[in-house]
Amino acid sequence: TQRNITSLFHSHRHDLHETARRRTGRRHLRVAHAWSFAFDASWQPQLWLLDGHAVHIADEETRRDPELLAAFVRTHAIDFIEVTPSLLARMADSGLVGPEGDCPLALVGFGGEAVPPALWSRLAALPHTEAVNLYGPTESTVDALVGRVADSPGEPVVGRPVHGSRAYVLDTALRPVPPGVTGELYLAGPGLARGYLDRPALTAERFLADPYGPAGERMYRTGDLARWTEEGLLRFAGRADDQVKIRGYRVELAEIEKAIDSHPAVARTVVVTREPRPGVHQLLAYASPHGPAPEPAELRAHAAATLPEYMVPAAVVVLDRLPLLPNGKLDRAALPAPDFTAAGGGRAPENATERTLRALFAEALGLPADAVGTDDDFFSFGGDSIIAMQVVARARAAGLRLTPRQLLQHRTVVALAPLARPLAPAERGTTHDDGTGTVPLTPIMRSLVERGGPLAAYHQAALVRTPADLTEDGLLTVLGALAARHDMLRARLARTPEPALTVPAAGECDVRDWLRRADVRAEADDPEALRAAVAAHAEEARAGLDPEAGAMVRAVWYDAGPGRAGRLLLLVHHLAVDGVSWRALLPDLAAAWDAVREGRAP
Repeated sequence: TQRNITSLFHSHRHDLHETARRRTGRRHLRVAHAWSFAFDASWQPQLWLLDGHAVHIADEETRRDPELLAAFVRTHAIDFIEVTPSLLARMADSGLVGPEGDCPLALVGFGGEAVPPALWSRLAALPHTEAVNLYGPTESTVDALVGRVADSPGEPVVGRPVHGSRAYVLDTALRPVPPGVTGELYLAGPGLARGYLDRPALTAERFLADPYGPAGERMYRTGDLARWTEEGLLRFAGRADDQVKIRGYRVELAEIEKAIDSHPAVARTVVVTREPRPGVHQLLAYASPHGPAPEPAELRAHAAATLPEYMVPAAVVVLDRLPLLPNGKLDRAALPAPDFTAAGGGRAPENATERTLRALFAEALGLPADAVGTDDDFFSFGGDSIIAMQVVARARAAGLRLTPRQLLQHRTVVALAPLARPLAPAERGTTHDDGTGTVPLTPIMRSLVERGGPLAAYHQAALVRTPADLTEDGLLTVLGALAARHDMLRARLARTPEPALTVPAAGECDVRDWLRRADVRAEADDPEALRAAVAAHAEEARAGLDPEAGAMVRAVWYDAGPGRAGRLLLLVHHLAVDGVSWRALLPDLAAAWDAVREGRAP
């Protein structure tokens, strides 16, 4: 609206125009317009016209070429330009910044995406140019926060709200969090949009009543994570939807990017997820270098030195430049898939054990057998602890005994082969390729069975929040997909002649026997009453576990009524799961529901 634009103009005249005037000592400034007019950021340079300044519009070819745009700035003696951090980094390398740090700009703005620490430090070192981070979603009329590099030269910030606006960092209960604690960023004030045209449901979801502002005002839920510094500045901490699940762990992609960005040879890193095979999720990192390109293995080792194993990318791809969209933002769709086959294909196997292990590596990793050399690192092909367990299971079926720990410590075929012990036929079991058949008990399982007493007491449980649109039929479909995918959930304990687990075909398992529905509409708004209801039904479900009857799983759906999120309690016997298993079960549960909701087969 006109009110929103007017508010932005007055704020930028104070924060940007006056800063550039002080730097140059001139009343009238020269401003570059390097945005597509289809992009909301194109409004920002146009506002300088209202203050009597000259705006120089770069043509499409120029604004897409960092070298041409850097030359445009110098040729036209531009005082101010705003571009994305990705484009600014390229411009700095293409003549905008000289060898001694000289730059023709009095003020440079950047926004539209997170700024890499390396670029921030480079801007902080410019002797005659001030730099500002301009943050703002379209819903807040272009810019909502301004972060001056000079206010925090050591680490990027998005700064403070523009004039008249408000910013909150809140927890999931919409309570303010203290400085240093990460929460979700909310924006409020005169720059806020009214909502989304003809999309009332989305408007209600993203534009909420502002509990801390004047009566009747709303705040916008950005979906960005942030935290306050002790100095009252806001620091961007990634996207809320960038918190992905990898092997059951919640992972913030921004934290991985920060770890790789700390390598002195890296200019910028982007981390994404991919699903090379159904149910297998991997982290991939793409890095652009300063000068000579570092080896991908070096960057992966650098990340592994500070990150837990599950956060280390399966592959690091080094690119001369990260691909950009016409508006200067990162083009994620253009990031190339890693070529894992290029990492191997070295030493050939020298004996039958090495040939078997190489074939198992390749099968589990989804690669041709000849792409894996016996001296190639399992992890350099995207292997992880979950895939390692698949290799161990396949090795047992092939007559070799290995442990996941051995594979994680001895990561090549040639190192692992001497540790592989041949199994007697009786030790292999009769498990078929489809997951059915007889499965010998592991030592832990055997000790559990031989301990005596009621077996049902040995179980593990998980309580998860269910979507508001969940139906009983949909939940049964999800549980059916879980049973089909995880064979041990269908297992039955047989005690004679030797204790073992028998796994029937997926079609023989009726998940309707697993599920009980508990109506908690009356208790849904009372946390204490809801906890009591959960406990009461949980005890009833636990009593239904009976491994010898094939009852390895019991589930309770706490139904809070139409349109309201409920809870799902999963109880699984310890013979079928351990602590690691949940890292696969829960993501598969969520993925199956996503498929059902979208009308796909889970």
